[in-house]
Amino acid sequence: LHLSLRRQRQMCIRDRYGKECQVDMINVDDKVGLAKECVAAGAQIIGVHTGLDAQAAGQTPFADLAAIAEAVGDSAKISVAGGIKADTAQQVKDAGAAIIVAGAAIYGAADPAAAAAEITAIAH
Repeated sequence: LHLSLRRQRQMCIRDRYGKECQVDMINVDDKVGLAKECVAAGAQIIGVHTGLDAQAAGQTPFADLAAIAEAVGDSAKISVAGGIKADTAQQVKDAGAAIIVAGAAIYGAADPAAAAAEITAIAH
C-alpha cells in the first residue's frame, strides 16, 4: 500500500479499537528509512524482527535495533523478536527495546514456564 493509504487505515483502526499500531521491519532492506517514515505516519511501535532464515545465516537483531533506536528516539516504542533468549534479553532491553518477543527460547525449552518467567523478569 502507498504510505498515505497505510496511514489512513492504521489511524482508523487505532482510533476505532483504541490500540497501538506496530509496523514490523522483517525482510525490509532500508529498515531505518521505513521506520522513520512509519513513525511520521503515526505508527506507535516499530518491530525489529530477525526471521529464522536470517538467524540461520548468523544475523541478530542487535545492529538493526541500535540503528532504529537512534533513528526514532522516543517517537515510538521498539519491539524486538528473533533469537531472543534469557541471556540476550537484558542486552535488548538496554539497547532500547520496550517490548521483547521470545519464541523458540520458550517453546523449545525443557521447562517453557520457567523460561518464560525468566525472560519476563528480565523484561520488567
